Amino acid sequence: MTAAIRTLTPVAHADEVHLWFVDLSGPERDVSLLSADERERASRFHRAIDAHRYSGARAALRTILGAYLGRAAASLRLNTSEMGRPTLMDDRAGDLRFGLSHTGDLACLAVALGRAVGVDIEPRSDALPSPTTIRRCCSPVELGALYAMPEERRGSAFLDMWTRKEALVKATGEGFSVAPDSLCVLDDVVELGERFTLLGVAGIDGHAVSVAARGAGWRLRHFELEMCA
Repeated sequence: MTAAIRTLTPVAHADEVHLWFVDLSGPERDVSLLSADERERASRFHRAIDAHRYSGARAALRTILGAYLGRAAASLRLNTSEMGRPTLMDDRAGDLRFGLSHTGDLACLAVALGRAVGVDIEPRSDALPSPTTIRRCCSPVELGALYAMPEERRGSAFLDMWTRKEALVKATGEGFSVAPDSLCVLDDVVELGERFTLLGVAGIDGHAVSVAARGAGWRLRHFELEMCA
C-alpha cells in the first residue's frame, strides 16, 4: 500500500500554513521509502502497532515533503534534532519548514514557507490532571482562567491549552527547556523574542490539535494524504 497525493502538486505560500492529516491505521506502508536509520528505529519498537505507526508517519512525511520539493520521497535526507524533531537536510529544501505530531492512528504534518512552525495532536479527554500537574503546566493567569470555568469544561480546556504550548515550543525549537508554567497561551499571539500565532483546529473527532507558526497574518489550509493500492 502506498501513499498518494490525489490533488495537484502542493505549493507552499509565504502567507499560508498547510496542515496535513494522515490516517495511520491502514495496511503496511511502503517501507522502501524509509532510510536505513528509520527502518532500524522501527525495528526497535516492542509492539508491532507502534512500529507500524512510526513507519507510516515517516513514509507520509517523506511523501508529502517530496511532493512539495518535486523529489522522490526515498531520496530525502532527514535528520533528528537534539529535541527529537525530524529536520530536512536536503540541499533543495530552501525555506520549507515543517512540524510533525502523531498520536494513536492519526498524524498531523504542518508545512510552511519561510516561517518556523509546530503542531501538536493529543487524544481528547475530559479528565483533568492532578493539581500538581496543572500547577506545573499552567501560568498563574492560565490557572485563574481554568478554575473560573465550569468544572465540566476544565479537562477539555486544559488539553486545548496544552496542545497550544506543545505546538509553540516545537515552533520555537526550544522544546520544554522553557518551563511550561512560564508560558501563557490564552491569547492567539505570543511574543517570545519573536511573534508567534497560535491556532486551535476544531472538528477533529476525538482529538485536540493546535498549530503555532512564527509571525502573524497567515492562514491555515487543511489537506489529507490518501492511501491507494
